[in-house]
Amino acid sequence: MRRSSATSPVLFFLLAATGGCGEGPGSEPFTPPDYMRFQEFEAGRHTLFGLPPENGPIGEECCMPTCTYVEDGEIKTWTAPQYTDEDLQALRDDWELAEPWPVFEGNDFEPPPPEEGVNTWVCGVLPRPDLQGDEGGPMPYDLVSYETQAEAEKAGAMVTHGGKCGACSSLRNLAVYIANPNLTEPVRRCGLTGLIDRDLSRLACIASLGFDLPCAQAWDINTRNTQKQCLRVCGDPSVRKAPGNKPYECNPEGFVPNDINLVNECLACDEEYSLRLFRAAAGRSRRGSGLPSPICRTCENVQRIVHRYPVPGR
Repeated sequence: MRRSSATSPVLFFLLAATGGCGEGPGSEPFTPPDYMRFQEFEAGRHTLFGLPPENGPIGEECCMPTCTYVEDGEIKTWTAPQYTDEDLQALRDDWELAEPWPVFEGNDFEPPPPEEGVNTWVCGVLPRPDLQGDEGGPMPYDLVSYETQAEAEKAGAMVTHGGKCGACSSLRNLAVYIANPNLTEPVRRCGLTGLIDRDLSRLACIASLGFDLPCAQAWDINTRNTQKQCLRVCGDPSVRKAPGNKPYECNPEGFVPNDINLVNECLACDEEYSLRLFRAAAGRSRRGSGLPSPICRTCENVQRIVHRYPVPGR
């Protein structure tokens, strides 16, 4: 892995020109009616996780923001919370990363080798009141990777996503994930930017969604790798414009396909060639954070997390 805390003046100018968290190629946030339309359905063993578009290839009874799981021998359900503007503002204003995540040198990344066995790692938000000072303000925190959730809780950390921490693990970047439930489309549109310096303009476009620079780099690394590996598939307009999911009927007695067989050919190629790369660079993913998207997935890697972080002493 090669990372640096230095950033070129040209890149800073481009990121400032986009307004950082100003208007960019965003998407509409989910609203209460989006959740209400699932209330008449009961989550089953073969229910997928997501918020599918109405009249899409997968019906509401087969995909909803709810997952079933087994705990203490009982089958239980968990539904992803709806977050308010106040929740997002708290993520931005109440907390401050004690040490900013370093940028990737040369906008490049070399992922570590795959880990063997079951991945139980989690990323935790560890409050640092010792760094706050007497003037108050946002609570400083560290992002710390723990081998298990129990280890994180013992250390006094609040789990913010499954997997090790990365460039997108901060609470400010989490607010962007929540505010933009469909990041695939806006990031894809950024990949098609064609200004004078294609690399920098694509990165600035991604940063305009509100990401800080290291997180925008992680998404850009994923975009560039997918373009390199999947151009033959994703370059086909009929594939690129196809619905994110293939049709699926959730027959309780039927076969449940894996994620790569649930999505269109372009997304499947991205999953095959870029998923591990992205998770290693970014850390945070939607499923790892328990956040639904319009693309329905299996519940296998969905973390049951509520993103409300009480500030110690308040």
